[in-house]
Amino acid sequence: HAKGGLTGDTLSLNSAVEYNQKNIAIRKQLNDTNWLYISYCNASIAYIRLKQFDKAIQYLNTAYDYYKGKKGSEAALHLAMSNLGDAYMGKANQTKRPEYYRKALSYYNEILNIHKRHKNSANDDYAEMLEKTGEIYMITEQYDRSIENLEAAFEMYKEINHHQGISRSSLKLAKF
Repeated sequence: HAKGGLTGDTLSLNSAVEYNQKNIAIRKQLNDTNWLYISYCNASIAYIRLKQFDKAIQYLNTAYDYYKGKKGSEAALHLAMSNLGDAYMGKANQTKRPEYYRKALSYYNEILNIHKRHKNSANDDYAEMLEKTGEIYMITEQYDRSIENLEAAFEMYKEINHHQGISRSSLKLAKF
């Protein structure tokens, strides 16, 4: 159902933004800083889906700066970096400007480096970051790196029996 030219999905996303704005205001009043920045991350997801990438990036940079180097906040920092990568990827796809692909790649690679440092076993997030970096390498014509990351993602998805990931990564590999 469309209302005022907006699709139901857009209405839901706008509602999510409003809810998160109220949540952020309450968290500020309560001086609940840790959850405040999680609320910024949550709001950014709606902004990304609404293609309001600059607003998402603004919120995410605030959260990223708060969590960066803060002991015990690795999961929240990871969320902020992943969402920053997604926001810059969306902005890059919208504008086709290489600096936004580089920015998205920097956040995704930072997450990959964390997985490698911790010698993490195969998991959805690790495979997804390999897939996303492989996609950026493909777009930016770094084909060897793209194939390397997409094959690694494909193998990891197979290992964890993630059917959607297997399909996505194999389709991207088939483009070669």
